[in-house]
Amino acid sequence: MSQTLSVIIINRDDREREQVRAIFDGAPGASVVAERSDLRAGLALARQTPFSLLVVDLGDGSNETLAAIAQLKLEKKTYRRIGGM
Repeated sequence: MSQTLSVIIINRDDREREQVRAIFDGAPGASVVAERSDLRAGLALARQTPFSLLVVDLGDGSNETLAAIAQLKLEKKTYRRIGGM
């Protein structure tokens, strides 16, 4: 039995969000379970929705963005950063 990669995408740019979705829509075993354009709404959703991978636009790497992701990391107890800054 294969395991599905459940993906949540958070990116304020509509075009970039669509491009990321297209990557996962075309990948066997991957499913985009949710997406949001707003960081706070996206992280709130991530707290309530089971996921395997959270794809977040770090934007300018502001303290607010990084602090919010760090908080989610503490809450979820699992985290692996791939790429980025």
